Amino acid sequence: MRGVADRTLIVALLVVVILGGIGLSTYSLLAGGEDRYAVHTEGMHFACGKCKHAFVKDDLTVRQLDVNPAVLRVDCPACRAKGSAIPSVKCMKCGAYFVLASYADPAAKRAGRARDVCPKCGTDRDEWFREHFRRKR
Repeated sequence: MRGVADRTLIVALLVVVILGGIGLSTYSLLAGGEDRYAVHTEGMHFACGKCKHAFVKDDLTVRQLDVNPAVLRVDCPACRAKGSAIPSVKCMKCGAYFVLASYADPAAKRAGRARDVCPKCGTDRDEWFREHFRRKR
């Protein structure tokens, strides 16, 4: 008798889990579109590759953020160029924002012809991280 009760309990739990998964999937598909996934990025910095305009964008979507920052491109609000602006990073030493060489020209960075250096203070980003986050052996 106990074996039948255990099987019934297991089957009931499986039915609840399956129905819950179906319900949650249906809700997430029907409960909203792209607007539902708007994210406040608290000011992600960008720089236009054409007009060099620097700006902050707060209304990025999850789909835009779910890519490698090196391939993330947005439209420039100043010159209206489509997909010309790429993310900027903050210098760890002086706080200035600049575009990484690995974002602007990934092939040159991999080949060693470009470095991620702050144009304001000259801090090499890779070296800064090596100095401040060395593994303790």
